Amino acid sequence: MEICVRFNNSILQLIMNIRIFVPDWVPAYERFVIVPFLHPFLATDKTKEDLIEQYGDWFTHIEMVCDIALCHVVMPAHYINFYYKNKKQQTLFDINRLAIVNNKLTVCWTSGDSGVTPPLQHFHLYRLGGYLSRNEGNQFCFPSFIPDVAKAHFNGKIPEPYAKTPKPVIGFCGQGKAGYRKLIIDIARVLKMRLYKLAGRTYEDAEELRCSAFDRSAMLDILERSPLIITNFIRHKQYRAGAKTAEEKKAGNELFYTNLIASQYILCYRGTGNFSVRLYETMACGRIPILVGSDNNLPFRYEIDWHQFPAIDRKDIKHLPQKIAEFHDMLSPTAFVKLQHEARLIWESYLYHQSFMKLLIEKYSGWE
Repeated sequence: MEICVRFNNSILQLIMNIRIFVPDWVPAYERFVIVPFLHPFLATDKTKEDLIEQYGDWFTHIEMVCDIALCHVVMPAHYINFYYKNKKQQTLFDINRLAIVNNKLTVCWTSGDSGVTPPLQHFHLYRLGGYLSRNEGNQFCFPSFIPDVAKAHFNGKIPEPYAKTPKPVIGFCGQGKAGYRKLIIDIARVLKMRLYKLAGRTYEDAEELRCSAFDRSAMLDILERSPLIITNFIRHKQYRAGAKTAEEKKAGNELFYTNLIASQYILCYRGTGNFSVRLYETMACGRIPILVGSDNNLPFRYEIDWHQFPAIDRKDIKHLPQKIAEFHDMLSPTAFVKLQHEARLIWESYLYHQSFMKLLIEKYSGWE
């Protein structure tokens, strides 16, 4: 087996080749229904060099084989959602059965806020969020794949870290105003989806009976009232301030990142799905995420030391300012700056699209 050496982020990584068997592969499929691991193999007029420019070189270490006996893992081509939405569950089950007969692991993906957990055997499932308490050890979180903000928003430069101040400066820009009307609407929506699931009219996993926008609004209220911290909040009533046109969305993005880099810490709490895109945007900018737990999965739970960042359980939000202030006080000026660098380094090494895919290849290239 060929082994290639790559030097990335001052960490020496061995990238081994992986052989995958994709029984239902058709290169002409639309990109949005294909799992991210296979995107570079879709039919295109681009050259290999163009694809490397777009995706990175990780896909050059993937070999799609026609004989299941030669593969490391079996991977259905589509998100699990696709098979259910198009009434092709049997295709998925047949793929899993074929893998089991040949003593191979099935590696699959689900998309969307809720995702779908299929009744398969001997499989791994990659999802954006989900619930830790429902995870039987075979579900893994993949990050929201955002562009490198340094290139996309800051002319290729990583925002400079902040020196430590007497009080922590906490930022937030987004949907942060929600009253009881929003709470009732969201609870009713979740109840409706649960009834649909019981009636067999939806296939998505059930969400908990909560309104994340209401929770988030309450947290921001608590923080704004506290003298222990400095807040830098831009609070909208709607998601993305209700932006609809391309110009409005662009202006909203600029405002979001301006707020982010003008803050030391960023409040990161779940959205409609049990995950936070803001977490990855924060770390990509080299800012410190405040992790508010919601029984959520996190990427690389055992590889990344998530406890080095301030982590507060949702049931303790009344004490949010005190816990953040205590965390800030415990950091020396040097450690405070270092933690900002560490956030960016973790994003580069684990959560960036290219890095994540390389780590996935390393994980399964020795799987037999």
